[in-house]
Amino acid sequence: VEGVEERYDIEARAAHEFPASTTMGIPLDAQAALRTLLAERFNLKVRIEVQRRPIYELVMHREDGRLGQNLKPSKGGCRSAFQREPVNTALINVKPADGEPQPLPPCLLGIGPMGISTTNMPMTDLVRILGMRPEVNTTVIDRTGLTGNFDFTIGGAPEPMGPIKPLLESQLGLTLRPAEGPVEILVIESIDHPTEN
Repeated sequence: VEGVEERYDIEARAAHEFPASTTMGIPLDAQAALRTLLAERFNLKVRIEVQRRPIYELVMHREDGRLGQNLKPSKGGCRSAFQREPVNTALINVKPADGEPQPLPPCLLGIGPMGISTTNMPMTDLVRILGMRPEVNTTVIDRTGLTGNFDFTIGGAPEPMGPIKPLLESQLGLTLRPAEGPVEILVIESIDHPTEN
């Protein structure tokens, strides 16, 4: 029935321990276990469909290709925030295998109402952050031609940051260009009430 919402608490035990989650979410094998649980207990059937939809392309804003003052090539020294592998943080310490070097610490990533700030991030990860902004809320594709990783700050003023496009243009030298392109859509084919324990 349209408008009806049901919520469930799910408790499940796995046969083995999964690696720690990262900023990318739960590990791939934990995702597979969760999909299996939803398929078995809720009879959930889904498919991925690719549809052409409105998107944005992230492109250079200035004709001369100059970067904005808040976008600088990174010197590295940390793991980009969206790397899937477990990284050492204040909460999780992953001991390297014998003979393996200690992993680099995670790069700082701050996303809030006042701004966005990070270090050592490729453009392919920046577009993911932009796509999650409420005023964008769609797929963003990197068309800047910029390679390597960058340090950047957007916003930073005493007031909330406001619309993202003018800040990208003035602070990073980038802009969002409306376009149309393939977007992956998750289609729910069927779902039932959960089975009893």
